[in-house]
Amino acid sequence: MLCAFSVLNAQDHKSISLNFIPIFDNQKISLNKNVFGEQSADTLIFETIKFYLSSFKLWDGNRLAWEESNSFHLLDLAEENTLSLSMKIPQETYYKTMCFNLGIDSMTNTAGVFGGDLDPTTGMYWTWQSGYINIKMEGKSPHCTTHNHEFQFHLGGYQTPFNACQNICLDLQKNDAHNILINFQNLFDKINLAKQNLIMSRVKCLYFESIL
Repeated sequence: MLCAFSVLNAQDHKSISLNFIPIFDNQKISLNKNVFGEQSADTLIFETIKFYLSSFKLWDGNRLAWEESNSFHLLDLAEENTLSLSMKIPQETYYKTMCFNLGIDSMTNTAGVFGGDLDPTTGMYWTWQSGYINIKMEGKSPHCTTHNHEFQFHLGGYQTPFNACQNICLDLQKNDAHNILINFQNLFDKINLAKQNLIMSRVKCLYFESIL
């Protein structure tokens, strides 16, 4: 009976895989290696890139087809396995669009600290007043006037007008494996690194627009 139940359970569900690929312009980002942006004419070295994705949902038109419970994922380029997510959904789930948050929503921020990917030991939590860091980026650029040409961006915030959590919706092809590009150049094109190379506080969501 246990064997029969296991087979039946496997048939009733399927897995969809999401592979997130951080790029700068058309180049895949690897930590501690040069990437060059043609538009900014800048060569950057990323030493840290960590960010939260949360609240994954699948939609069939206006109908919510599936929603992930306890949906919080910390993606860290230093741990490549975190860039691939696998989600188990009912076999007969029909969907056209996937939506999720880049960052952590205000309700979760005000609820206090949690475990797992939301544990403060990950280095992605400020205080109960400021909440979680949505994106952490650290590295070097010759345009930076700081010591060793370093930049540091710890971006987050959940209170108006600094609600930096951004909802993203993507149309999906009819398969169970999806590669999703995250173009960090779109974000750095908004920043003049010679003048702005250190942010360790709440920001408006302008910084996060259109990186996916």
